[in-house]
Amino acid sequence: MNSPRVIGIDLGTSYSSVSAVINNKPVVIPSREGYNTIPSVVAYTKDGEILTGYKAQRYTLIDPENSVIGSKRLIGRRYRSKAVQDILKYFKYRIVEDRNGSCAVSIGGSVISLEQIAAIILTELKNIASKYLNEEISRAVVTVPAFYNESQRIAVRRAGELAGLRIERILNEPTAAAIAFGYGRNLKRRVFVYDFGGGTFDISVLSVENENFEVECTGGDTFLGGYDFDTRLVDLILEKFEKRYSVSLRNDIVAMQRIMEVAEIAKIELSSADETRIIVPAIASSNGISLSISEKIKRGEFEQRTEELIGRSMMICDSILSEANIPRDSLDDILLVGGQTRMPLIRKRVKDFFSKEPLYRINPSEAVAIGAAIVADGIYRETLINFTDVLPQSIGFSPDSKRYVRIVPKNSKLPVTKEIVMLNNIDNSEIIEVVIYQGDSPYLEANEILGILQIQGITKAPKGIIRVKVRIDIDRESILRFSAAELPSNKELTVLFEKCNTDIYCTETPLVDL
Repeated sequence: MNSPRVIGIDLGTSYSSVSAVINNKPVVIPSREGYNTIPSVVAYTKDGEILTGYKAQRYTLIDPENSVIGSKRLIGRRYRSKAVQDILKYFKYRIVEDRNGSCAVSIGGSVISLEQIAAIILTELKNIASKYLNEEISRAVVTVPAFYNESQRIAVRRAGELAGLRIERILNEPTAAAIAFGYGRNLKRRVFVYDFGGGTFDISVLSVENENFEVECTGGDTFLGGYDFDTRLVDLILEKFEKRYSVSLRNDIVAMQRIMEVAEIAKIELSSADETRIIVPAIASSNGISLSISEKIKRGEFEQRTEELIGRSMMICDSILSEANIPRDSLDDILLVGGQTRMPLIRKRVKDFFSKEPLYRINPSEAVAIGAAIVADGIYRETLINFTDVLPQSIGFSPDSKRYVRIVPKNSKLPVTKEIVMLNNIDNSEIIEVVIYQGDSPYLEANEILGILQIQGITKAPKGIIRVKVRIDIDRESILRFSAAELPSNKELTVLFEKCNTDIYCTETPLVDL
C-alpha cells in the first residue's frame, strides 16, 4: 500500500539526492552505498542490464558510449536548437532527434527519451527512500533549475509519471535552498541565492519574512556548471600529457572518460589543497611502451583555466540585478548553493562582487534537497509553506518569423494571466496558428520554441477582420494554459497547443493589442 508521505528529490545534473522530514527534522536519505547522493548516470550494458547510480558511474569507465551522463542539460530541449547543437560535442554517447523534435539518446540502435532516462534515476531515488522509510513512496516534490523553460518542466513531470511518482510540486532549486536557509528562523532578510551546480547556474533574489518566501527575480544559464570546470581541467591534463609524450588521447573515448573521472576528484581536492597529482595508469601505449598519466596540477593553473567561467556567472549576477533594479547593498545575505561553490576562487569573487562574506551554513550540496524535504512535508501535513515564484523567461511569439514579441515578461509573479487580441491572418480560414516561444533574446532563433498554438472555430472572413481574444494562464510552476474567444460575441473557441518539431514555423499573425 502506498504511503501518503511526500519526499523531496534534488534531481541534479551530476548527482541527485532524496530527502524527507524525519522526527521533525529534514534529512538527506543515504544511498545503498551510504552516500548522501547518487550519480545521475544511467548505463546500458552489453547483456541488456540497465544500471544507475554508482554502478552506472563505474560502468562509464569501460563503455562511455552507452552511459548517459548529464542528461538534465538536454531534457525537454529541442534537438535543433542552437544551444543544444553548440554542446553536442561534449557528450560521449549519441544524442539524436526523436519524432517530436526533442533530444533523445541512441543506445544499441534504440532511441530512448530523456524522460525515460530521468525516470530511471527517479525510480532509484524513490526506491532508496521507500527502503529507508519502510514505506511505499509514491509522492514527491522535485527540484529543477530556476531557469528551466516550460518544456523542460513538463518533461520532468513526465519522468515522474514514468517512475510511478505523483509529483506534487516542481520547485525551483534556489527557492528550495532559501527555504532550507530561512525556514523556522523567523528572519526578515533579502537573500541572494548563488547556485552553481554540476550542470546549471542559477540565481534568485528572495524576500524572506518569517515563514514567507517571495522570489523577486531569477536568472541563470542551463549550460554553465561544474561539468564545465571538469572539462577545463581535462584539457589541462591532456596538454601536459601531450607535451610529455607527443601522444594525443582526445579521440580515445574510454581514455577520456577515465581522465574525466580523476579530473572531478582532483577538482574537489583543489578546493582544500594548493596542488594535487593526477595519476591514471596505463592510459595508452607508444612503440610497445605503456604510458601513464602522472601530472602535478596547481590550484593556480586550474583557476586560470576557469576564470572565464566564473566571470560569466558574475556577469549574469550583474545583469539580473540591473534588470530588476536591485542594488547590491540592499541584499542582506548571499547564500552559496551547489558543489561548485566550494571552489575558493568562486567564494572570493562572490565576496568581492557583493562586498559581503557569503554564507554556507547549510552544506552547499544538500541545501536544495533539504528545502525540497521541507516543502514536501508541508504538503504531506497540509501545512503548506508560503512561497511565490516568478516566470524565469519571457513568453512571446513571432508575428512574421523574424521579430520576437514578448507577451508575458520574465520575473512576472506567478501565477499570472495575460490577454492579447489577434486578427485572423488567412482569408476565410477558421483557424489561427501562432508559434509560442520562451526566452529573452532579441534574436528569434535564440529563443526556445515551445509549440504551436492553434485556435479553431473562428468565423470565416477576409483576413484582418475577425478579432480573437487569447488568454494565457501561467501557473505557479511556469506551466502554460491557453483559451480563446471571438470578439465581440465572446464565443468560446477550441484551442490546441502542440509541441513544435520544426526550427522555424512561419505564420502571419498581426497583433492588435497588448
